[in-house]
Amino acid sequence: MKFLKRPQLILVLSAFVTVFCRCSLTPGTPVTLSLADGNSIECLEFFENDPNWSNLYNSAYTYDCSITCPDGSLASIKAMRLPNGSFTTYVEGEIVELELALLQEQYCALPTTATEPATEAPAPPLSAGESQVTSIPFLTGKITACDYKAGFINFERADADQEYSRENLQVALNQQTVDCGVPNNNLDVLSCDLPAGVRFPINVQVQVAQVQVNDFSFDGAFCGYKDPGSADGNSTDENGGSGGVPACDPHLDPNCSVDCSNPANVDLCH
Repeated sequence: MKFLKRPQLILVLSAFVTVFCRCSLTPGTPVTLSLADGNSIECLEFFENDPNWSNLYNSAYTYDCSITCPDGSLASIKAMRLPNGSFTTYVEGEIVELELALLQEQYCALPTTATEPATEAPAPPLSAGESQVTSIPFLTGKITACDYKAGFINFERADADQEYSRENLQVALNQQTVDCGVPNNNLDVLSCDLPAGVRFPINVQVQVAQVQVNDFSFDGAFCGYKDPGSADGNSTDENGGSGGVPACDPHLDPNCSVDCSNPANVDLCH
C-alpha cells in the first residue's frame, strides 16, 4: 500500500502546479491611466513575477495599452512599466508622468509624404568631343550644299520619313545654336543658317527632344570660305564653289545653275 501513496501524491502536486500556471495567465485588469498632459489611455494591468522566484525585483506591474495616433490609427503598447514605480498596483486618478505626444512618437508609425519627382533642367550643349550620341542620328554627316557668303549650309537627313518638329530640333554650330528647317520640296535636306563670322572647320551638334543624336565636324569645303589666317589666302572659285560645285542650292533657289554632268553635284540634281 505504501507504493500506492506515492503516485497519488504526484498527481496532487501536478494538479496544484497546473492550477497555479493557469491562474498566472490572467486576462488583465482594465484600468484608465491619467497622463501628466491631461490625456488618459485605456490599458490592461498585469502582474508579472519571476517564474523561479529567485529575484523579487523582477516582479512588477506592467500595462498593455492602446493609443490613438495623429492619423487616426491605433497603436498597441505591450508590457509598459510606469515611471512612477511598478511594484504597486495603479491607483485610479493617480497622475502618471507620461505624455501622449511622447508615446505617439515612440509607438506610432511615421507618416509618409509623397514627394514630387525633381524636374531636370535641359543640359547645355556640350563642347566638341564631349557629347555622346544616344539615339538615332538625324543627319548622315554629309553636306549637300554650302554658301559662306549667302549664309546657309544644307545637311543630308538620315531618314526623310523620320518625324520632324522644328520645336524639338536644336542644331549648334561651334556651340552656337542656329535656325534650321526642312524645305517642303526636299524632305531629304536640313537647311541651316551659318552664323555671322563663323570660322571653319565647324563642329555640328544636333539634339532631338534634348537628346544628342549627332556630333561631327565639317572642314568648310565648297562653302566659298576664305580663312583670314591663311598665309596664301586660299579660297574657293569665283562662283563661290569648289571643284565645280555651286555655292547655291537649287532646291531653295530656282535661279541656281548646276552642272549636273559633274559627279560632285549628284546630290543637287535630283
